[in-house]
Formats: sequence, C-alpha cells, structure tokens
Amino acid sequence: MASSSAPPSASAASVWVVVLMSDSEEPKEAFEVLPIPRNVSALKKAVKEEMKPDLDYCSAASLLVWHSPTKPRQRPRDEPRLEPETALVDGHCYWVEAPAKPPAPGCC
Repeated sequence: MASSSAPPSASAASVWVVVLMSDSEEPKEAFEVLPIPRNVSALKKAVKEEMKPDLDYCSAASLLVWHSPTKPRQRPRDEPRLEPETALVDGHCYWVEAPAKPPAPGCC
C-alpha cells in the first residue's frame, strides 16, 4: 500500500490553498481545491472563483504562488515562486498571495 503525504483530512486528488493578501500578515483560512488543477495557472483561476467577490479587483495573472509540502503557519518565503506551467502535487499546500486591494475611489 502506497503512503501519502496528504493531510489526514484531505480528499483524494486535491490540493490545499492558503490565501494571503500582500498588505496583511494574517492568512485566510486554508481551503481544499478538488480536483487538482492541471497547473499553477489553473490554480490561480480556481482561487479567484473560490474567493469571489474578495478577489474581484485583481486578475488571476497577478496572483503569486508558492509551494509547501505541508500546511505551514507562514508562507515559505525562502522558496521561489512557481511558474504558471508548473504541475501541482496531490495533497500539498500552495500559498497564493494577492496584491493589495486598491483604495476606494475618493478615499485617501
């Protein structure tokens, strides 16, 4: 029987996502994405859909993605960002950083 590095609560063929706004140190709660998107570009689109309307102000291309084999408490800052064509790994965690939300019109 093959062992899996997936978190115990993970469903088959899924990844975990933690979203962090670039102007905040506090990440949003992790959520599961299934089925696994084929690559980082597809993951960004799935995150935008999951986070509606919170991320309506930015494009999927503006999201930055890092990989972590487990669900850490902080974004793995020493790891390089993933390229759009990078394939995803079942059961792993991906940190997605969104750009800061622009100020409301007439504000500041």
